[in-house]
Amino acid sequence: MNIEESGFCNDSERPLEKSHSLNFDKIKNLVVEKLKTFGGELEAQSSSPQLKFIVGDYGKQASDWLDQSAEYVRHFDPEKFNAEITEYVKENPGLSLLIAGAAGLIIGGMVRRM
Repeated sequence: MNIEESGFCNDSERPLEKSHSLNFDKIKNLVVEKLKTFGGELEAQSSSPQLKFIVGDYGKQASDWLDQSAEYVRHFDPEKFNAEITEYVKENPGLSLLIAGAAGLIIGGMVRRM
């Protein structure tokens, strides 16, 4: 049973969910646009004769990676991701706790050093 079926979520909260979805879509589109723009600029700059000698094909490769990242972000579905993570945690609760604990220790150590 989810929260909508339980009756604890009233209709006035649902527009807020749509607002969050719209904001996420705006941010996602902005990130895609910036990745594509930066990838195009990087490819254009790395194709100049002076830089081609220095960076070789690395500029083109980095540009391709940025384009692939932009496409990944464009097709990213947070609901699907959430469902996959939830299913994984249900199937592997011990491993999930171990991963979460290790991530917490690593992040805690990094924050403490700042």
